Order: sequence, then C-alpha cells, then structure tokens
Amino acid sequence: MIPVTILSLGGTILSRGGSADPVPLARLHRPGMEAVTFVQVAQLGSNALGYADILALAADIVARHQQDPTQAFVVVQGTDTLEETSFLLGLLLPRSIPVVATGAMRTSDAPGADGPANLADAIVAVRAIAAQPDGVVVCMASELHSATLVRKTDASRPGAFTSPGYGPLGYVSEGHCRRLLRAADWPGPYVLAERTRPLVGLLVLTFDITPAEVEAVLSAPLDGLVVAGLGAGTMPPAIDPLVAEAARRMPVMMGTRSGQGEVAAGIYVGAGTTHNLLTQGVIAGGFLDPRKARILLTILLWAGYSGDALRKELMAWRDLAV
Repeated sequence: MIPVTILSLGGTILSRGGSADPVPLARLHRPGMEAVTFVQVAQLGSNALGYADILALAADIVARHQQDPTQAFVVVQGTDTLEETSFLLGLLLPRSIPVVATGAMRTSDAPGADGPANLADAIVAVRAIAAQPDGVVVCMASELHSATLVRKTDASRPGAFTSPGYGPLGYVSEGHCRRLLRAADWPGPYVLAERTRPLVGLLVLTFDITPAEVEAVLSAPLDGLVVAGLGAGTMPPAIDPLVAEAARRMPVMMGTRSGQGEVAAGIYVGAGTTHNLLTQGVIAGGFLDPRKARILLTILLWAGYSGDALRKELMAWRDLAV
C-alpha cells in the first residue's frame, strides 16, 4: 500500500464552531487508515497563509519525497484561499510528486461535517494518481479538480469547489477513484531567486470606475500588474491610457473578472479594449482567472524572468490546450 503523509496547515477541518481552539490533528485519524502519517505543519486559517508558508510546504514535500519516493501527500488546509495556494504549490513542485489538497466547508462539530469524508476521499485519490501524477489536485465533495482550474464559487455550501468552463477531472465513489480526464502539462516548476518577493497588484475593474481609483492602485511600488477587465477585457476609455502607461514600466496582464473565459484580442477594437492595449505592451492573460494570473506573474518575476523571456513564458501559459 502506498504510504500517504498528511501535511496539515489547519483550517475549518480542524475547527469548532464559535471557538478559536483547534481540534487535535489526531482526531482526523479514522479506523482503516493504513499507512497514513499525520504531520502538523501549521495551525492557521487559510486567510492567514502567505507565500512563505507555501514555499516552506513545497520544500518540505520535496525533501520528504527525496527520502521516500514511494510516498504520496495530502495537504489539509482552510478553503478560503485553497484555489490559490494549491495553484502556487503546483508552480513550485515537480509534477512527478503526487499531491492532493483538501479541507472542509463545515467545522468538525457541525451536523454533516464534511472534513472526514473529504480527507478519506483525498487519500483514495492520491493513491490512485500516484502512478501517473497530474500536478496538484484538489479533492472536495468527492470531486477531483486541477489546481490550475479550480475555484471556490460558494462561500459556505459543501459543493463550493468547481472548475468553471472545464469541470472536474474525476471523482471518488465508495472508496474508488475514477479519473476521467487529465490536465494539460503546465509549464514549470519554477525555482525562485534569493530576492524579496515581487509586488504584483490586482486591479479589478468595475462599472464606471474612475481614473482616480486606478491611479491609487498604480501609485503603489508595483513590479507587475494583473487587470481584471470587464467582460471580454474591456474598460472605460478613460482608464485605457493609465493601463497603457503602466505597461511601459512593468509587465501588465489582462484577464476577465467574469470567472471563466478569455479576453477578446481582436473582436473589439478602439479605446477601452484589450486589442488596443495589446498593441501597447499589455499581455493577454489567457484562461487563468486574475487571482491565479497574479500568482503566476509573481512567481515568474521571482524566478528571474523579465523582458522577452517573461513574455514568452506567459505566452506558453496562454496558448496551452487544456
């Protein structure tokens, strides 16, 4: 049996309603969990996690895998940032390491607590994919999702995680994993340079957003910027020159705030369109939602990409056949 190491960062799965005192990690162990080791890495809500926590987790996983290449890993954490942290982890880890991330939408003492079932499914799933790892996979509500595509689309219901526009890779039923699809081979992993984390901003455009609002964001000492445009990537025409000017001094990616789909590069032309900005150095963000595009741009800058090399790597992501 493939040994599985559970690496816990904390989160709702180890929480009690109305209490700040966590449930002991040992409580997650259930009869029948053979060849499973529990390791408490941290005890944080996912709202408190940062780059340093996930970088340390990735290094820990690599070190453990080098010691025993037969083992697989389940990461347990809170769900509020799970879509982002799992994607970040996937940018840092070799695809050859089987990793499944999971958590819970309901506290451990809530009626119908989903944590135990999610963890049991994650263990089944990570053993099933160990022979052919598929990058980091998220297992929630019996479904398997690519960390690159998954999003938390509901604040409280157990079936909160979906992959808009794509759907799950598979599911777990009665202790068996059905993997129906495989994710594309994403670029990476990336090795980070020993430097301060680059500061990449996320500008979400809204109805009738004013230049003053945008200038407030652009006044920060940014190293890069992701713009979540309206619909297919449009914006009020008055914002257009501000984004174009920003692209002359730092890398700027354009995405859509819609939650799925891609920006239109040629359908709409003129001021306030993605087409207009692409001619001025802005980079189309492809299928990634803006939050993940921000993480990708951060990691690429942190890894030393710049200029044409940065644009080429971002184009490799944009042009993936998913």
